[in-house]
Amino acid sequence: MLMLCFISPQPPSSTMVFPHNNLPHVPPSVLVSVYLGICLLGRYPMTSCTAETCSTVTTTLTPHQGSPTGGACTTIQGEARKCSIVCGSLPQCKLVYLSSCNSDGQCSCSYCNQLTQVDFSLTNFQFYLHTKEIAANVSQVHLPGGLEIGQPLSMKVQFLQPFTTLKFFAVGRDQPFVAQFLFHNKSVVGTSYLNETWGPKEIGAPHFNFQSGQEVDVLYVVTAQGYDLYIDRVLFKRFAHVVPPSTVTRFDLVSEGRLALILTFRR
Repeated sequence: MLMLCFISPQPPSSTMVFPHNNLPHVPPSVLVSVYLGICLLGRYPMTSCTAETCSTVTTTLTPHQGSPTGGACTTIQGEARKCSIVCGSLPQCKLVYLSSCNSDGQCSCSYCNQLTQVDFSLTNFQFYLHTKEIAANVSQVHLPGGLEIGQPLSMKVQFLQPFTTLKFFAVGRDQPFVAQFLFHNKSVVGTSYLNETWGPKEIGAPHFNFQSGQEVDVLYVVTAQGYDLYIDRVLFKRFAHVVPPSTVTRFDLVSEGRLALILTFRR
């Protein structure tokens, strides 16, 4: 078991945006250290130590291509793998990425307690999400404790015709965000269901290039304003909160006929 103790070098900033002009110059040795850090996190329990106590947690950081914006971020000077290890030892950490590197391979990296946005069009940058797989091959996932601002929900799901619906449930029968993918007219509808009443429909999508049976990558980012829904790295919907995200109790994937599956679900 790898045991680590650390001291945060500076207080977290309120918002940290991924700097676009540094990563193309990262030396290979630094990238190796990043992958080593991720590998270590995937294989060993990490220990976060304070003056009073040490608690062991097992975690996984998953790589993604794009430019993220984070909140409540802290920057560390040193090898890139340091942020990976620190983030992996902190349950509240959601995001980690390189901030800058010099020609000697010395880097600044950042880890953040919130993910607030992602620009997936910038594919030559990499970041890591700190999540844990909580379900696989199911159609319903319970979310004890609800959701929180800055939380990413990453999943792989199946789309099936004639429709596939992704929906959150809150206390009672309320559904604070429903996204329905309709194959017959190639449209995407966003709506809510509160107090036994359907809300306004928001119809529209960047495209509808889906086939029945296709597996797609889904990322929800819970922002202060609402939900950002990304499908295969494309922002499909922004939907405002109608109930506090902390009241959300579960996520469902619904289709007609053959059962659509949530192949993996990470939070």
